[in-house]
Amino acid sequence: MNPYAPLTTPDVDAPVVHRTLTDHTKWLHLTIGSFVLVTIIGLAVAVQGIESIIASGPALILVGGLLTVLSIRNHDVPSSLLGLSAFALSALVVALINLVPYSAATGYWPLLTVFVAYAGVTVPFAAWLVAFRRPGRIPKDT
Repeated sequence: MNPYAPLTTPDVDAPVVHRTLTDHTKWLHLTIGSFVLVTIIGLAVAVQGIESIIASGPALILVGGLLTVLSIRNHDVPSSLLGLSAFALSALVVALINLVPYSAATGYWPLLTVFVAYAGVTVPFAAWLVAFRRPGRIPKDT
């Protein structure tokens, strides 16, 4: 490519290369699936006993951190936001527990409401990331 060449209009009929799922994208989709699994299991266990957030919170942070790292490496901003949301949820729960003196009995419904709202937003978003968001089309370099 000559940077000093006169400007030309792009060729509309230029060949387009369709990207397929690479190994990095497959690992990213696998991590998104793990994120959804940890979110659903964490919600189900929180319904049984709210004290379970002691174990499910760090598991969600671990998978969210891995998802964030993989998505940043793949230049995938929506997936990185999904991974960072695990840190935001954990910070919100820690803030709620420390600012409002919740016991296990009094904090059950407020914290469960936060968890249900979180799962209600992130699980469909993760499904959209995997199912309907396909790799883009890039023009072929000539």
